[in-house]
Amino acid sequence: MTSETSARSAPTPPADVPEEAIAAKTQEWFNAHKSLAKPGSGGDRKPSLSQWLDLAGELESSNPTALTSRLNPTTAGGKSWKHRDAEAVLKKLQGSLQQQRALHARLFVRWLRAELREKTKGAR
Repeated sequence: MTSETSARSAPTPPADVPEEAIAAKTQEWFNAHKSLAKPGSGGDRKPSLSQWLDLAGELESSNPTALTSRLNPTTAGGKSWKHRDAEAVLKKLQGSLQQQRALHARLFVRWLRAELREKTKGAR
């Protein structure tokens, strides 16, 4: 068998499973907004991991105001969503297909949690 023959008979890789494509996309989001995994200071408040988990839970339960209530916060506790990187991720979630938003949010939270764990291990 020549190399030309083996190259023609090489199997073509299957198309990405939707979850893998979403995981890759959310990793891109996380890498572009990694400051969300760094501790914030007084003027640099950002959403906590539990706030991100709450958002993912609300999207999973199809809460229609999950994103708008964070993009337009009315409480002092909601002001952390105005952090430039958090707001950018919220807008990316809003721009994604509605039926995929919960998975996008859940996978984004996984990237965030993994980075926070790494920072905790490194600090020991």
